[in-house]
Amino acid sequence: EKLQKSWSHYLKQQLFDGGSLDLTDRQRRAFRGVGLLALREVVFNLTFFPFFEFLKKQQVKKEIEDTTTILTTTTITTTMASSICAGMVCSVAVAPLDVWRMYYWYSGERWSFFSGKHVSGPPFWLLSRGWSLHALVYGPVFGVVAAIYDLT
Repeated sequence: EKLQKSWSHYLKQQLFDGGSLDLTDRQRRAFRGVGLLALREVVFNLTFFPFFEFLKKQQVKKEIEDTTTILTTTTITTTMASSICAGMVCSVAVAPLDVWRMYYWYSGERWSFFSGKHVSGPPFWLLSRGWSLHALVYGPVFGVVAAIYDLT
């Protein structure tokens, strides 16, 4: 009887032991989790841009109330702060989807939403991993890119 290895052992084997030499196995794993990745991107973009515009408008409204002159354009600090905050919040919101995708990407079991087979997810405690990484790395990076795009 073949013993089922944990996904962390499978990940270590793929990273440090040269991985599988079976071409069909590598091709099958190449597209595993693509649907979850697409879902993550859709959720991130649907939440980031409205939240970014909301924060930017709130900051501009506050700047207008604080000064006697009417500002018609946003400043670079307003745009940067709004985009970085929105990027951090939205990155934390999609962090469980990234963990879920990585769990299935490196798991040895085959699964499909369309075949009707029961799909078991990662343990609940695992979904809370990586929130700080997403908030402190991915959020500001996407925020700076969005701010540069908005300012040009």
